[in-house]
Amino acid sequence: MSQFILFLRKIYFVIMFILLEIMAFSHFSNSSVYANAKIMNASAVMTGGFQGSISRVENFMRLRSDNEKLLARVAALENELETYKAAERAVQSDSVVIDPVSTLGQYEYMTAHVVNNTINRRDNYLTIDKGSKDGVVPEMAIMSNGCLVGYIVSCSAHYSVGVSFLNTKFVTSGQSTRRSYYGSVRWEGVDYSKGRLLEIPKYADIEVGDTIVTTEFSSRFPEGIPIGVVTNAEMVNGINYEADIDLLVEFGRLYNVELVKFSDTREKLELERSVTGDPENMTEGEILERADEA
Repeated sequence: MSQFILFLRKIYFVIMFILLEIMAFSHFSNSSVYANAKIMNASAVMTGGFQGSISRVENFMRLRSDNEKLLARVAALENELETYKAAERAVQSDSVVIDPVSTLGQYEYMTAHVVNNTINRRDNYLTIDKGSKDGVVPEMAIMSNGCLVGYIVSCSAHYSVGVSFLNTKFVTSGQSTRRSYYGSVRWEGVDYSKGRLLEIPKYADIEVGDTIVTTEFSSRFPEGIPIGVVTNAEMVNGINYEADIDLLVEFGRLYNVELVKFSDTREKLELERSVTGDPENMTEGEILERADEA
């Protein structure tokens, strides 16, 4: 008790000051209508500002949840659009009887999150939080905000591993949205924000600013998926163009991704693998073996 009394003695003047300030403020606020109105207005401004700050914090905390709902909705709409496209193809075909299977979309979309990702190696991979129990299968394309990231090579029940574009073994076909000529797109193994477009015919007239997208020749990726933007183009040996591109995906900040399943991927890849040694057509075992070596 004595300690408490000593404590009160130490803060006696502070307590008296606060009480006198409260009394003075109360007297001033009640002294006139004008003073009361000014105080009420100041109080409303302070309260409104405080509540606005709380509201902004709450909205920020909801961004992740809202973003995930939006991505799921986009995936659902993509699947619905694929169904309509398939139905239109069936109607336009010469077949009188429409096979129900033919009305299924060529591509199936779902969302996932990146839980592990490397960008500082020559052969980079990423891990996502969905696996075979969620419907993920090898060869599914991986995209972020509609742009190319890589593709799945192996799945467990709840997780999957994908080859990133930032992998020197990764290669796919690409073309400019302005021209129909196509070539190979790959990573040179140095800058994780840059790619390289190769084997473009000299009459293709590639220009700085052209957007490079996937082609219909890809076994994994839908046609027209953006890859990057041309920053420099040069003629090589007077035969082909080669171009540097700025990648549209920020690989160092990957989190939300979309997975795309092409219904005919397996059949197409197995046929191509029987006749070619192209890196794009490596088997899962070959890719994972090289990953272990890296």
